[in-house]
Amino acid sequence: MSNEKITVDITGMTCDHCAATIKKFLGTLPGINAEVSYQNSNAIIEITENTPVDKIIETIKSAGFKAVQR
Repeated sequence: MSNEKITVDITGMTCDHCAATIKKFLGTLPGINAEVSYQNSNAIIEITENTPVDKIIETIKSAGFKAVQR
């Protein structure tokens, strides 16, 4: 998995602060660069290391949101 981009639909965000929280949680994972959009209710995530998609989804859930890969 090198330089793969995925889109994750996220529910439960109510403001830009929620998006910032998700981005902060995703920032703890190795090889992840995420752009999280409250307006679009999603995250576009570039994976540059072998971080499994399931781990990304679980990280978003641990921040208190629901997430599904598009």
